[in-house]
Amino acid sequence: PPATSQQGIGNLVHAAAMLARDASVDRAELAGYVAARFDAIEMAARWLAQRERVRADQMLDRLLGWLAGNPRRLAAIEHEFLVRLGEGVELKGRVDRLEIDGDGRLVVVDLKTGKSKPTAAEVAEHAQLGAYQAAVEAGAFAELGTVSGGASLVQLGAPGKSAEQRQPPLAEAEAPGWAGEMIKRAASTMAASTFTAVANSTCRTCPVRTACPVSGKGRQLGTALPGSGEGGAGGDRGGSGAGADPRGGGEP
Repeated sequence: PPATSQQGIGNLVHAAAMLARDASVDRAELAGYVAARFDAIEMAARWLAQRERVRADQMLDRLLGWLAGNPRRLAAIEHEFLVRLGEGVELKGRVDRLEIDGDGRLVVVDLKTGKSKPTAAEVAEHAQLGAYQAAVEAGAFAELGTVSGGASLVQLGAPGKSAEQRQPPLAEAEAPGWAGEMIKRAASTMAASTFTAVANSTCRTCPVRTACPVSGKGRQLGTALPGSGEGGAGGDRGGSGAGADPRGGGEP
């Protein structure tokens, strides 16, 4: 589906943030980047434009505030990677920021511009952050190091005292191998011929929720066998469907 105006603003601010290596960045440069591209975003109503401009400015301020207090050293911005994780499993992606902490460990930082954010408990098992950490340990950024110092979400669009939400290093987790196991399960799920529908926090915005059997709206499509008594198209029996839990098949 096409991006909403809020998503468009978020994407624009995210792109501007990629120009900011550290707190020494010129705020006027970032603001100018946003302003020059702002009118290209389609608004549902004209009065929304001013509100969204204010929101974009607030996100830039939040970015600069976070950069000013960030103790780590930047190693790379928008760094792509491809790494093998066990037999037949490859992990491919791109990290927003790759930083080095005081102990020389790699920390992946992911910038978020949405209005909501996960709880602390959810961050501890955040699939995307866990996958990034597993990639670090598997040598995705071997030229910089292979020891993970954790991973972080930096919330530019959500309110709160601190913009950064940190996931501890995998080595400090109760089950250090949880992220690697998650990725292997995801690979196995993606290679299967069917998917098990699992209710999760992304169901509300899933583009195929009306066809999903766990949504309460989805129905099995097909032709009923004569005398089977089973519903065909529009029947009440649900089969496998979309909307799988991100822990089972989420993206990094």
